[in-house]
Amino acid sequence: MRKTNFVTYFLAAAILLGLGTVINAQRISRDVLTKGTITSSSEPKISPVPGRSETEQNLAIGTTDKKIIIGTWLETVTFNGAMPPLKSLVTFGADGNVLVADQGAVGSGSAFSAGHGSWSQAGGRTFDWTTVELLYSTTDGSLIGYLKVSGRYTVGETGNSYTGHFLASVSDPDGNVLFSVDGNNAGSRIQVEPLP
Repeated sequence: MRKTNFVTYFLAAAILLGLGTVINAQRISRDVLTKGTITSSSEPKISPVPGRSETEQNLAIGTTDKKIIIGTWLETVTFNGAMPPLKSLVTFGADGNVLVADQGAVGSGSAFSAGHGSWSQAGGRTFDWTTVELLYSTTDGSLIGYLKVSGRYTVGETGNSYTGHFLASVSDPDGNVLFSVDGNNAGSRIQVEPLP
């Protein structure tokens, strides 16, 4: 396979992996948020704000819950170099798993699988993640190589956006790295839009 095809497929896969932002932060118990009670008499009493979710209340008082990353995001992936930006979809599961799907993951004679991986909270609203995709022949299904992407994302104060950085590498079936690329990601949470 030509190097040009690897670059094209690598970019598509990098978008999938770029959706992985991990948030690590303090956790406030449900009692504190819903009942305004606290476990230590030295801490101030926190009253819930009507109409705000637990995550929104955590953000409003300067704390976050690692669950803030959970959900599905639409992401723009920008590469450092001459490659054009791509779109990617990423889902962070409550169990620590990540699934990604990238724009342009199919090329002339080859394709990338969906990306599968894991995420963890790095601290505060920052999350680390890694995903792997299979690069295979569309002719006979044989394995051509792998795309591995690792990144770090920070979720914004509203909990509905994130930004971050990634490093992606394409390797052959034996694990020898053929090339790498890095870049930046910006994601927006996909939210429920009720029918009118």
